[in-house]
Amino acid sequence: MILKQRVERVYLLFFICRRRYFRVRSHKQTIVGIKCRVKHRVKDTTLCFAFALPPSFTFYLHNTVYNPAVDNKDNFNSIYGLPPNISFPNPYTFGVMNTFEDPITSGPSNTSAPLGKAQGFYLLNSFNEYTLFHVFTANITEGDYKGTIAIFGQVREVDPVRYLTVIGGTGAFPGARGLAKNRLIDIDHAPPAKWTMSFELDLYY
Repeated sequence: MILKQRVERVYLLFFICRRRYFRVRSHKQTIVGIKCRVKHRVKDTTLCFAFALPPSFTFYLHNTVYNPAVDNKDNFNSIYGLPPNISFPNPYTFGVMNTFEDPITSGPSNTSAPLGKAQGFYLLNSFNEYTLFHVFTANITEGDYKGTIAIFGQVREVDPVRYLTVIGGTGAFPGARGLAKNRLIDIDHAPPAKWTMSFELDLYY
């Protein structure tokens, strides 16, 4: 009898249509879920299922640039696209684009726990200094939180701390907005050149 009642409750949970999404926000975290009001014979029962959305998230991006001297697909994860030939000086490589599919990890080492991949591009877009316009998605497939985070914005290469904008998310980061603090952690100029960057995200929903 008890087992039958439990099965009935599970059935009602998934098939009753009177649902309402809810959201509770505190200074520490945001909680979202679904309220289901179930009519069951004598009385109504409200069932609540909720999960906490991460208010912050940190990952490390590992970029290795293609170099003709090390022409092996296993040795790089990004490629530069050059602008058309131009007749005037271009000291800040205006128009150069880098397309990447970089591994991201939970720590600064290449051997840290993998989280997924960052896929997108950045474009050098100034004649007067090195500035980089970023558009990419962090596709988180491992760890406690899984989903995507969309990151967008322009930074100056000389700044030790750079700030980008979080403009969206899916999965464990639904509709995320916020700030992405970016730092260069390590760089190795030996071909193929590679560097590691951190991204510390402050998120709201």
